[in-house]
Amino acid sequence: MWRSLRQVRTGLQAQLVSLLLMVSLIPLLWVALLAYNTGRSALQESVGLNLSELAAEKMKQADKIVLHRIQRIRAQAADNRTRLRFRAASRLSRREMYEAWRSEGAGYPGAKRSAERIASAAGESSQVIFVDAHCQVIASYNVPDIDFTLREHGSKSVRVGGPGTQTRLIGAPAILEDSEQVFLDAMPLIREVDYLIDYESATITLLNEYPTNTEIQIDYDVQPQWFRIAYSNGQGTELFIEDIYYDEELKLHFLPIAVPVRESLEPGSTVIGVLRIVFPIPELAELVSTGADESTEIFLIDSHARAISVSAESGYRFGERLAGSKISDAAFDVILAAQDAISVRESRGYTLDENAQEVIGWSLTRSWIDEEGKIDRLYQRPDGEPRNFASWSAHVAKPTRSAFEAARKLRRKILLFTLVSCFVVIPIALIFTRKIVNPLRELTEATRVIGQGEFDYPIGPVDPSNEIGILAQEFDAMRQNLRRADERLRQEARKMTAIVNSLAEGLIVLGPKHRIIHVNPVAEEMLHIDHKVIGMRIKEAIGNKELRAVFEQGLSKIHDQDFVVHEVILEDNETVLRVLASSLQDEDGTALGVVYVLEDITQQKAIDKMKSDFIGLVSHELRTPLTSIIGFVSFILDGKAGPVNERQRNSLERVERQSKRLAALISDLLDVSRIESGRIQMKRESISLSHIVKHRVEEIRPQADAKDITLDLQLPEDLPHVTGDEARLGQAITNLVGNAIKFTPEGGRVTIKLTREGSLIRVQCIDTGPGIPEEEQSKIFDKFYQVSDIHTRQQGGSGLGLAITKTIIEAHGGMIWVRSQVGRGSNFQFALPIAGTQADSIPTPPQRMDE
Repeated sequence: MWRSLRQVRTGLQAQLVSLLLMVSLIPLLWVALLAYNTGRSALQESVGLNLSELAAEKMKQADKIVLHRIQRIRAQAADNRTRLRFRAASRLSRREMYEAWRSEGAGYPGAKRSAERIASAAGESSQVIFVDAHCQVIASYNVPDIDFTLREHGSKSVRVGGPGTQTRLIGAPAILEDSEQVFLDAMPLIREVDYLIDYESATITLLNEYPTNTEIQIDYDVQPQWFRIAYSNGQGTELFIEDIYYDEELKLHFLPIAVPVRESLEPGSTVIGVLRIVFPIPELAELVSTGADESTEIFLIDSHARAISVSAESGYRFGERLAGSKISDAAFDVILAAQDAISVRESRGYTLDENAQEVIGWSLTRSWIDEEGKIDRLYQRPDGEPRNFASWSAHVAKPTRSAFEAARKLRRKILLFTLVSCFVVIPIALIFTRKIVNPLRELTEATRVIGQGEFDYPIGPVDPSNEIGILAQEFDAMRQNLRRADERLRQEARKMTAIVNSLAEGLIVLGPKHRIIHVNPVAEEMLHIDHKVIGMRIKEAIGNKELRAVFEQGLSKIHDQDFVVHEVILEDNETVLRVLASSLQDEDGTALGVVYVLEDITQQKAIDKMKSDFIGLVSHELRTPLTSIIGFVSFILDGKAGPVNERQRNSLERVERQSKRLAALISDLLDVSRIESGRIQMKRESISLSHIVKHRVEEIRPQADAKDITLDLQLPEDLPHVTGDEARLGQAITNLVGNAIKFTPEGGRVTIKLTREGSLIRVQCIDTGPGIPEEEQSKIFDKFYQVSDIHTRQQGGSGLGLAITKTIIEAHGGMIWVRSQVGRGSNFQFALPIAGTQADSIPTPPQRMDE
């Protein structure tokens, strides 16, 4: 006990000390945090701006490097010495050119010297090629394994069928003569025997007939792409520039550029050849190797975050994607957003990459944009994508650890100051809080004792001059009030127990998990149990299996209904109990258990049996003379006893009608008696409810036709069978439809509708009659009950038809109900389980007439 009190005391004191610490230190921490965040933000902006400026400078240098190469090749193409070499080569025949190529080994002599001069100016490891208008090499420098005629290899598989089939090599340029090879199933075809070819249009025409979808393989050579685009069928383009690439062996970047060489400097003059230079760009490696300090890293990437130039120490290779590794995806999205807005004047910025823990300054290239704000066509690939240098960007990354070193030093000083403040405040707080905690210890002990029901525990003397003393006085007043309230509750509990124990009916209350909460003496006597069963499970206290099942099912069934009623026969087979189960709920409607009221109805059952036996006896005794009366009246009406006049016939017909009505009443009484006594055995066979309804409706249709009533029968297809007695279910349907026709006025409508709802078949009989008042709907299925209005009395009837119908439906495991509105009509419904299903799945009747 004292340990628990010590824990409470220590816990409260710790809370008070913590509160004082928070009150004293939070403002200090807030100011310190504000200063730290402000300084960090300012430092971050300063570092970011410096890095973005450095990136802009690097981007400017990178663009200048590429522009310088473009200017140099244009100058070489316009140089008179270069054009002179091309004009001299163009005057030679193809054979002379080829001989010069073979003899010199590298091309036409004068052109060869020019190529060497241009390569020397372009830089070490550069490549130079002079090509004439026929794609024949005039001269080359530093280009190994070059052929006299430049070509690229192409291949295509196509499916053909039938003779004269033409195959256009879509996307292929003009094929070089005698370069094609055509194969059918790896077997070569012969030109002008198996096929014809048009080299200019790249079209092949098959001369033989082949099965449909025959696959042929075509290998061919074409002129290099850079020559085709730069030469452009003699028209020439301004230049053809390719992507920057990286040679792993030479450790150099290269930029291939091809320009047309014209006859003269006049615009539109004849193109006499193409000059191609592969420029080395060693400056790109130098560009990323020189930064502001050792911790700063510089790299160039394209629009897809692929590396173009990175430092050797970074470990990344040319073309490797940096987004997701070197740059986080989130940081690269910021760069892409700026890169997409290509026309925006602001082309640089910085971002804080939290994942990589770096500050990244970036700058986008703007040197390759045309007047419309788009990347110039000269710097795009044939597919429309920009060259890697036309959309590249420079990035300068600095680790946050070194970038924000000053901010971290400030944070360490703030933390140190806060720690010293804590050591000063804690002793002061301990002294102050001890004066509060000690009196509360006394209240804690009193609370524990009173919580155990000892309301006479005295509260020790305390100083009433402060809030704790006032709290102790109020606590003592509360203790006295609780003692009086507890006494009143005990008196009320004894009173309620006396009331419950005085009930003439038995009462059992079950709580959760089927445990008995209360049982009154009448229930103990009925079930032969005693008060010791309180707290036990119902299956342990009750021996009767049927009664035990009723108790156990109550908790699950009571949720859907206000109450559930069962009748149970005890072991002696003489005592009959009616068990009424009702939900036990609190003020919020939460179920706490179930209340069971047990009523001994053995005597009522005996009286009902005597009444049924009497009705059966009287009905049987009346039926015999009544049959004779009906027979003799029919005999006289047929004229077999002599002629009868009109007045006599009317009287005899009235006697016959009333006799038959009385016979029907007696028949209904006998049915009720037999059903209630169990003398009628219902057949249990699979039957079609659709067939029964259709047959019975057709039998009763003449009655509807006599009153001009429309009978609407709605039967779905493939309705499953039910299990039951066909004759008795037919009797129930006849009763419902007959009542609907009887009470529906002339010109009305009666609808009979069958539907499947889950494991049930639902039957509805809807009429447009006068309707049934709501207060009488619960009694409509009682024996001999009739609705108390003039129209019903005029129609007559015994009041047994619906009672018999209800008994038949319930005997088949179903349920019947009615929903009606005065002036709108009635809707009698019943539901039966489909063959093979359980009867306990019958739903609660709906509350509206149209449900």
